[in-house]
Amino acid sequence: MRIAGISLFDLLVSLVIASVLAAFAIPEFQHLAASQRSSAAINRFAGAVALARSAAITYRENVIFCPAEAQSSQCGRHNSWHQGAMVFADRDGDRQRDATEPLYARLPRLDHGTVRWRSFRNRSFLQFRGTGLTRWQNGNFLYCPDNNDPRHARMLILNYAGRARSAPDTDGDGIREDAAGRALRCG
Repeated sequence: MRIAGISLFDLLVSLVIASVLAAFAIPEFQHLAASQRSSAAINRFAGAVALARSAAITYRENVIFCPAEAQSSQCGRHNSWHQGAMVFADRDGDRQRDATEPLYARLPRLDHGTVRWRSFRNRSFLQFRGTGLTRWQNGNFLYCPDNNDPRHARMLILNYAGRARSAPDTDGDGIREDAAGRALRCG
């Protein structure tokens, strides 16, 4: 009668092979996960920009997209977008949401990274007119991960007409470039 099974040597060889494969796979998986988190964060802002522009056109009124912490009706500090944001109709033109002004969307706080808004006229908010055009606010949203790795930085570039596009990686080095062709930098 023969007993089937594996020897201790076979088990150790299998564990060594699995460990070597894991040593190569885990860093690549972490890079992929970080890249997906970055893309999801900037896509959230792209969706909010599209919604703000669409609401402005649909309702023919000024719509504001600004940083705002959860449950706050006040726009936040200049580069506090990662703490939350909101899209609302600004019917009285004071750039603050009143109880009578509709709230179209609220973005929750990001679990990771920061978002900065840079624009012509250096405003802390983005405003769309009823025509869908911005108030001369072409600019960009830059997402930077917590570790400031430029491979995971993402940028949403906005033109005066309110149309957004993602910053590309034109040279294939794994780092995206801004509208002027410069590599994105964080920190």
